[in-house]
Amino acid sequence: MQAAAKRISETPESRLKRTLNPAAFAVRQGDFNIAVVDALKEAVTALREAITSQDTRLEQLERNLTEMRSLSTEVRELRERLAAAEMQLAQMRQDQGELRERSAAVETQLTQLVEKIGQLSAGQGDLGGELRERIQHLLDEQRVSIRQLSLKTSEETVLAERARRATELRLEELARRLPERPA
Repeated sequence: MQAAAKRISETPESRLKRTLNPAAFAVRQGDFNIAVVDALKEAVTALREAITSQDTRLEQLERNLTEMRSLSTEVRELRERLAAAEMQLAQMRQDQGELRERSAAVETQLTQLVEKIGQLSAGQGDLGGELRERIQHLLDEQRVSIRQLSLKTSEETVLAERARRATELRLEELARRLPERPA
C-alpha cells in the first residue's frame, strides 16, 4: 500500500501546482499517504484485537452455558428426588393413620373382651382372676407393641422430613449458584 501511496504522490494534481512548486506537493502527498497507511494498519490491529477479545468472550459464554446445563440437570434430579421423598412421606403418614385406626379398633375389642370375661368370671372365682391377669398381660403387651409401632412410624416420618429439608436446602443452594437471568 505504501508503494501505491508514493505513486499517487508522484503525480501532481494540476500543471499550476507542478509548475510553481512540484517538490512540495509531492512531499505533502507522500506524507499524507504514509499517514493513511499507518492509520489503516492501526485500524487492522485494533480489529484483530477486538476479534480476539470477542473469541475469548465467546469461549467464556460457552463454558458458562455448559455449566448452566450441568446445574440444570442437577436441579432436575434433585426435584425428582424431592418429589419421591414427599410421596414417601405422604405414604408413611397414611400408614401411620391406618395403624392408629387399627390400634383403636384392637383396644376396643380388648376392652369388650375384658368386660365379657369380667361377666363370666363373676361366678368362676379363681379362674376369673387368672383370666383377668392374662388379659391384662395381653393388653400390656398390645399397648407396648402399639407404642413401638407408633414410635417407629414417627421416626420414619422425622427421617423423611429431614431428607425433604436437606433436598430443599440443596435446591436453594443450587438456585443461588445459578446466575440470574437477564430481564
